[in-house]
Amino acid sequence: MRPIPKKLRSELACDPFMSRCILSASGIHHCCKGIEWHHPWTYNKKQINERWSIVPLCPEMHKKERLYRPLIELVSILRATPEELEKYPAFDWEQRKQYTEYQCLATWNLDSKALQSLMGLK
Repeated sequence: MRPIPKKLRSELACDPFMSRCILSASGIHHCCKGIEWHHPWTYNKKQINERWSIVPLCPEMHKKERLYRPLIELVSILRATPEELEKYPAFDWEQRKQYTEYQCLATWNLDSKALQSLMGLK
């Protein structure tokens, strides 16, 4: 596991989005204490340490992140700009977005527009 650089850590600490578990914001789980930052993506066997690729989860949901992986991945993709995603050409980001959207819609009845609205994204 790679540590988050100090500069990025201070940026994340000031970001209101990073102060609330994304599963609570989406209405899936009601969290009550603490936030841990989760890296859903790896590239060349290293965690992607960029603002868009780190999402806030409560400790309880961080332990169960595999159950919510499609939602976590979709939120991080929605936070990224096309230019940020271009830095990682080995991934087909559009295909991954469509796949996670399908899973989120089928599992939690959430699509990208609903998630963007709930999370205050874009």
